[in-house]
Amino acid sequence: MNQFAVIPTDKITGNMRKWRLQMDAALSAGGGTMGYDDVEKSVMDGRRLFFENDTAFAVVELVDHPNYRVAHVLISGGKFDGITKLQATFDNFFRMIGVKKMTILGRKGFKRRLPALGWSEPMIYFERSL
Repeated sequence: MNQFAVIPTDKITGNMRKWRLQMDAALSAGGGTMGYDDVEKSVMDGRRLFFENDTAFAVVELVDHPNYRVAHVLISGGKFDGITKLQATFDNFFRMIGVKKMTILGRKGFKRRLPALGWSEPMIYFERSL
């Protein structure tokens, strides 16, 4: 069995809850479109994936477009070197399940740091309140 074997539900929620303060901060910075409980439920329902290591976490959603599958990093947090280590896990796992691209919306500081990890900025994101 590989490292992505089935993990008991209570272990997933327990692991997620230790990151709750950072998840709440990331969700708030991201516009408050959802709360922690919504994210936890979506992971438990299988609509999103939770990854972590000792110093970082990420919640990722898979989006199936007609031409290819995308893995979108919905929220992440922790130490940047921990997030870097998670990327190695992402790359291998997502290739195995047919993902062709990864996307992320992040703070402006990511613009300086992510290119060193192979990320590019193909578009600019705009928002307008109604």
